[in-house]
Amino acid sequence: MALPPPAPAVDILVVVDNSGSMAEAQAALAQAMDALVGLLTCDAGVDFRVGFTTTDMGNPMCSGTTPEGGKLRLSSCRVRASEFVYTGTQPPTDVFDQTCGDVCVYDDLGVVPTVTDEDPQPAQRPWIELRNGAANVSVPLADALACAAPQGIDGCGFESPLEAMARAIEQANDPSSSNYGFLRDDAALVVIIVTDEADCSARPSAAEIFDGEGSKVFWSDPGVLFPTSAVCWNAGVSCTGGPGFYDTCDPVNKDASGTEGVLDDNAVLFPLARYVEALQAIRDAGRPVAVQFITGVPPGYAVPGDITYQDASDPTYQDQFGIGPGCSSPDGEGVPPVRLRDVAEAMRVSPAEPPLSSVCAPSTYATAIRRAVGSVAELPASCQ
Repeated sequence: MALPPPAPAVDILVVVDNSGSMAEAQAALAQAMDALVGLLTCDAGVDFRVGFTTTDMGNPMCSGTTPEGGKLRLSSCRVRASEFVYTGTQPPTDVFDQTCGDVCVYDDLGVVPTVTDEDPQPAQRPWIELRNGAANVSVPLADALACAAPQGIDGCGFESPLEAMARAIEQANDPSSSNYGFLRDDAALVVIIVTDEADCSARPSAAEIFDGEGSKVFWSDPGVLFPTSAVCWNAGVSCTGGPGFYDTCDPVNKDASGTEGVLDDNAVLFPLARYVEALQAIRDAGRPVAVQFITGVPPGYAVPGDITYQDASDPTYQDQFGIGPGCSSPDGEGVPPVRLRDVAEAMRVSPAEPPLSSVCAPSTYATAIRRAVGSVAELPASCQ
């Protein structure tokens, strides 16, 4: 089936990992917003919307966080300073200056009430937009996006980026949600996910896999009181070869007992078909769709074979994540994606447009985002 032609408008959904290790990545994402605005406003540009949500879907191990659950949120990071304090260290780690203060200069974005195709009453929307040459913020667009992008580091460490994406899309079509109207029938959709961990989009009914009173079948160490993020890897991935280096690692449905290859309805993590079908339905309706997942792949990723799957040399890392890092740099490390990889590759626009890029290479974020937007938006040749 042929892909839809480029669209004159683009809706950009950004799902940001807001766990404790994401300070550098969020700062880099904010810094990439200037290049994004430059692309979208080049030579008269296109109408666009950008909405942000987090990877926090309310995992049962994270009762102390405030999950967005796919809800878009729009405010300056400067008024959310408490979100940039990680209490998992003693003393707590405060990254406000690095992640927000150094990239954002406005406390108030000056959000202007606007209408949508579904709602003729002007209201403040939880996204930033430029429509018919008019912005819905009073500060410069690049500055507004840079202030809105950092989502804090106090969110759940069992990240669910795919489910957050799906819920954000569902809520955009729900009249009772503040997301309602975010997605337009004449606009391309670009989904950007930024995370350094494996997807942990678990069914609410599968809470037992995190329970210290349960079987602990997916735990790195059943003798401890609390699970690590390795549960997310072990519950949704199966590798061949190894130990040490693995030939390949692929997504697999597992039930609560660890049995592989179960039916979708019995899988403890939501099956990937849920996410591919949600995106493909938009594409099948004639709207271009592209994804760019900034995650634990090596810099220069082009095809799935570029990812190395191996056990970590550091036992602590192995215990924490269930596998060794897929990328490492002075700027951090990232768990190799498997579930994210397969969804991204299913939505690849062309062989020349990699849908994954490295969370370990902050200087490339802007290029990756521009590439995704340019692949589906109707831009003048001089701007691409």
